[in-house]
Amino acid sequence: MDWNSTNKAEEKVALAIIKLPAVVSVTDPRYGGAILINPGGPGASGVNMVLEQGRRLQKIVDSQNTPLPVQASPTADDKYYDIIGFDPRGINNTTPQYECFTDPHSRQRWSLDNEFLDLLGSSTVATEQAWGRAMALGATCTRKDGPKIGRFMNTTPTVADIVEIIERLGEWRENTAEAIIASKVTLSEAQKQGNRDAARWKEDEELLQYWGFSYGAVLGATFAAMYPHRVKRLVLDGVCDSHIMYSGYSTANVLDTDKIMEKFFEICHQVGPEKCSFGSDNTVEEMRGTLDKTLASLNETPLVVPGSDTRGPDIITYSDVMRIIKESVYEALEKFPLLADVFTDVSHGNGSILADLKSADKIPICPSDNSEDGFKTCPPYKERFLETLASISCTDGEDRSGLTKQDFFDYYGVLKNQSRWMADIWASFTMPCWGWKNRPKWRYEGPIAGSPAHPILWIGNTLDPATPLRNAYKMALRFSGSAVLEQETAGHCTYSSDSKCTAENVRRYFHTGMLPSVGIRCRADKTPFGV
Repeated sequence: MDWNSTNKAEEKVALAIIKLPAVVSVTDPRYGGAILINPGGPGASGVNMVLEQGRRLQKIVDSQNTPLPVQASPTADDKYYDIIGFDPRGINNTTPQYECFTDPHSRQRWSLDNEFLDLLGSSTVATEQAWGRAMALGATCTRKDGPKIGRFMNTTPTVADIVEIIERLGEWRENTAEAIIASKVTLSEAQKQGNRDAARWKEDEELLQYWGFSYGAVLGATFAAMYPHRVKRLVLDGVCDSHIMYSGYSTANVLDTDKIMEKFFEICHQVGPEKCSFGSDNTVEEMRGTLDKTLASLNETPLVVPGSDTRGPDIITYSDVMRIIKESVYEALEKFPLLADVFTDVSHGNGSILADLKSADKIPICPSDNSEDGFKTCPPYKERFLETLASISCTDGEDRSGLTKQDFFDYYGVLKNQSRWMADIWASFTMPCWGWKNRPKWRYEGPIAGSPAHPILWIGNTLDPATPLRNAYKMALRFSGSAVLEQETAGHCTYSSDSKCTAENVRRYFHTGMLPSVGIRCRADKTPFGV
């Protein structure tokens, strides 16, 4: 738990790790090694990402040639990789889990309120309530008898965990190769020695191959700053400005969100009502006006939605619509058509589509400790996500627990000037830090910069609601030899849209180390509404 402790009895952390194996063995000359991934958050599950996206990522990085029995001289393009995901400290399947709540029903009530209470900024009452809840959460999570892991789950010790993971992978690779060699009695001594040399564990010198998304880019950049000699391949996708993030004020994230909403109106109008139900024959300005009028009305009076055969009665509020907007700008390709349907439905005074979405997203009831089933699935990971996000981000940033409420609202005002559509939600993520008294035991003080053993590939979408492209260029300047690849799409990270061009550049980088040429831009294979 404490990497700097000299006490042999120090408490341990057990990291949950999952592997999607390469399609060739470790003794095959086409074996490219392991690529670690991190989905971001902070607090997202790398195990879940491998389960959900592992094969897609492996298809991108692997050679496009079918892995037939090994040829005498495979080309540099013939590489196949293990994909490794892990749940960072306190997260999901890793133990000990980070939990601020001792009672599962209390957590569930709190989690449901987070989903359905009015957003910060929607009214004076909602804003004061959001502030009070944030302070209550901070005080609960950082109480003296709170979870000990809270002081040891910031980014710095997680970087040290990655070093440990790649060392253990090196040890595993060598042992696995020895077992394979022993099973192949027809190998010559020269072949055996060649296999051993290729798979040898380079103790204390293993190199990292890594693909990190969003906060995962912060984790990767911090690794490159702390262990530049350990970098073999580093793809950082959806880039945060690490310096600003570590300051504790996330003022470089939502700068492009409103531009994505403008794209929604423009494309919706362009394709018309046949593809975008909110398009009709109105101008873009009239579409904006309809949405503004609808939101103003909902903020005064919620829309009543009767129950159906599949859900109970509900009301649609201003905050409900703002939350679906937030989800949609993250995944514009997939969710813009749905967003159009929600806008049309709500502006016509219905609301059943959004009520159905809210019902489908409900969290299952968690059994109490005196139930016959016990705690088999308690608490659901989704319920703990905001706790873990706050613990990591609040201990990564500078201490804000001594600052005032007005300091927070000054910061919130900066975000409001940056984005109409995201400021309220983004500020709510960081608000608990103003009441967060825990400080990390070990925090790398930077700078987040350096000269890595191999140059870093930074990737960003043209428009990203949480990690603007400009951050990739800023961070690239801090690490010598870096290159930036732009994917011409709107959404969060490159996985929000497929791009054959992006995939080819990422594959080439992992296989050969070659960076894209300066100024390269990759078009997405598809755009929203099929334009």
